Amino acid sequence: MEAVKALVAGFVDAITVGDVPIGLAKIALVERSAGRARRLRDVVESLVPHGVVPSDRAALDEVLEPQSRVRLADAGIRSAQKKLVFVAMKFDDDSEDRFRFGIGLALDQDRFLCERGDSDLQAGDILDGVLGKIRNADYVIADVTTDNPNVMLELGYAWGTGRPVVIIAQEGRRQDLPFNIRNHRTIFFRNDGHLHDQLRKVIALLEQEPT
Repeated sequence: MEAVKALVAGFVDAITVGDVPIGLAKIALVERSAGRARRLRDVVESLVPHGVVPSDRAALDEVLEPQSRVRLADAGIRSAQKKLVFVAMKFDDDSEDRFRFGIGLALDQDRFLCERGDSDLQAGDILDGVLGKIRNADYVIADVTTDNPNVMLELGYAWGTGRPVVIIAQEGRRQDLPFNIRNHRTIFFRNDGHLHDQLRKVIALLEQEPT
């Protein structure tokens, strides 16, 4: 959501200074996940009426509200000032809600930027990008509800780089964790709401004493 704010801010900046390609008719944002597409559409519509940025500066001045200008002015800048939380988790419909409600909403959005890796770790440059995010993360959250190879790789790398790690797993997984994980403190959650509440407490403790 923060990325699309910065993207729209870039469009507005270009139009404001008149740096728009001749003949440009439309820029469309495309997202294959229906749920994520709805959320991103809501973000765009909260910035500009009907989610449309006029390509003419005069028209832009008429439709852009003062509050939107303030939000666009620091888009991308405030993100760089936030602490990064990298989330290692399996990619499916269930994890999408868990990432948004159980994890994302548990973190103070004014203080933390929550990111996941790519679902495909086969390409070397993608893997390097994921590992780079882990190295730069202030905290890593690893969802070991399933024995997902990508999650295990990311968790092991986080341990190897000394990142503070929070392990989470659904309640039914309590007696079935891999031997090299079961001795580590783990948040076992019943549902997304329970995870939200438990994670808020743990992050607050980490902020007081990261080690």
